Amino acid sequence: MLDARAFTKNLIAVGAVTAGLFTVMTVPAISDEPTANPTPSAAVPPPAPTTEAEPSAEPEPTLEPTPTPAPTTSAPRPSPTPTATASKAAKAASAPAPGEPLLVFGDSTSAWFSDQPGSPSQGWWSKVAAKADMRAVLSAESGSGMWARGNKCGGTRFDQRLSEIARIKPAKIIVATGRNDYHRCRGGQGQGYVTEPRAKVELAISNYMTKLDKARKAEGIPANEVYVTTPWGTDLRSVHAWMWKAQKREAEARGFTYVTVRFLDDLFTLDKTHPNALGNTKLAEDFLRVSKIAG
Repeated sequence: MLDARAFTKNLIAVGAVTAGLFTVMTVPAISDEPTANPTPSAAVPPPAPTTEAEPSAEPEPTLEPTPTPAPTTSAPRPSPTPTATASKAAKAASAPAPGEPLLVFGDSTSAWFSDQPGSPSQGWWSKVAAKADMRAVLSAESGSGMWARGNKCGGTRFDQRLSEIARIKPAKIIVATGRNDYHRCRGGQGQGYVTEPRAKVELAISNYMTKLDKARKAEGIPANEVYVTTPWGTDLRSVHAWMWKAQKREAEARGFTYVTVRFLDDLFTLDKTHPNALGNTKLAEDFLRVSKIAG
């Protein structure tokens, strides 16, 4: 049993301990007050925006593309020049190039004359080629035709010279004939001629046009770039009346361009048949106007 004095001492000691405990326990409560320490709690969040704003500002100089695309946009600038050149080249390719061959099949109305610009002997076909900006290649023989052999029956017919198409590879062809086809050779050279019936001559014209059509197809020459014409003076008008019609019919049946030229009056001929200097100019003008061969 404790006496009163001892009990009192113990009670005081317990109180002291209890008071100490309360003191100890109240310390954390005070340190937890949010108002007592605002700085730490405000300082913790600010670094986060500061450190996150830094990276977003840094990529801007690194990713800056302005100087880099500059070469890319300036590089295409020269391209308009080649493009314009290409377009000009395309236009030029659509028309016959200067100096492309114009093959002319003819008889003495072509063979007697030259390809010398400005000369009194310049042929009508040469004048046509010059206007069309082409190079004339002449395959002509006096006395020849679609039916008749030239050089006083010692030469060739038009169909025997068709191989010139494959050799020359012309852009365009002119066939100028008819005057000699009303007769044929009696035999060899110098033996004279025999007048043929119209039906036989027309058949010969048709056969020639068929061969001509085949030859031009083999070289890829458009049908409308084959021009057929019948130059004529003042003689044998009665023959011309049906001859040109037969030629026109057979030519147009194959898609060729038939070119009607006017008779050459005596003023324009050397001998009522062959053109003189004025006649060659007139023939060329008529041919160019009707055919549109020069555009």
